[in-house]
Amino acid sequence: MNRLAWVAIPALFLCVAACSPKRADPAQSGSKHGEMGHGQAAVDAPPVLYNNLGNYSYRITTASPEAQRWFDQGLRHE
Repeated sequence: MNRLAWVAIPALFLCVAACSPKRADPAQSGSKHGEMGHGQAAVDAPPVLYNNLGNYSYRITTASPEAQRWFDQGLRHE
């Protein structure tokens, strides 16, 4: 049983490491800090309200029309 544990546990860790998603190296991506690429978000860019995502809405309890717009945009993104 002890020999099996010495073989099975490292094999399990190797399988998990091989199946985990790989992260892109920013140095090799060719993009500079602050530029937006696929799967990246610019750190200093403010959030944007889009007007072309449809008109689906769910009324929430708020007195702020802007809060309602942000909520609806998040709802449309799903």
